[in-house]
Amino acid sequence: MAIGKLILTPTASSNPPTPGQLLDTLISLAFIEAAPLPARPSIYLAGERFLQLITFLGCSPYVRLTPETDDDEQFTHMRLAGPLPDNIFRTGRNTLTPRCPKCREKLTDWHADLTQWRQNSEHTIDCPACNTQTSPLALNWRSQAGAGQLFIEVWGIFPGEAVPTNELLSPLTALGCDWDYFYIQEEA
Repeated sequence: MAIGKLILTPTASSNPPTPGQLLDTLISLAFIEAAPLPARPSIYLAGERFLQLITFLGCSPYVRLTPETDDDEQFTHMRLAGPLPDNIFRTGRNTLTPRCPKCREKLTDWHADLTQWRQNSEHTIDCPACNTQTSPLALNWRSQAGAGQLFIEVWGIFPGEAVPTNELLSPLTALGCDWDYFYIQEEA
């Protein structure tokens, strides 16, 4: 089963805050509870103001904020990942084929190019139509993929179903870096 995630990350050109700074900010905003789940220390439940800091789109989104069983992962919760020594690029089964920023041709070999970029960050994605060379970080992934060193993962969010508010993004930016967000679906 696929798990949808809204992922917030400092932009690839930013220096991420320390995990402690990030955790303190998220707790002070009441975006997450102050302590993780006792049985699962990597999971944070939604805080008191979570629903004010994320705007849900659509007629009647279904948001379940508590697990039904000890091993339940199909509810909305948060996890922090990183910081990592280098940017990693994250894609999901929802990631769309990017287009060349110059001629708009579909870059159909992006999977192979991305694999090579993960091994060597100097590798570029080459457009077969116009020979433009582009870093994966510079492509428009239409919020369906992204890169970073530190991630706030909001589990249980279908792609495009919710967006972070300025009330959440502004305090994160005050930590000294710009933030971006994207959506992925991963297998559970």
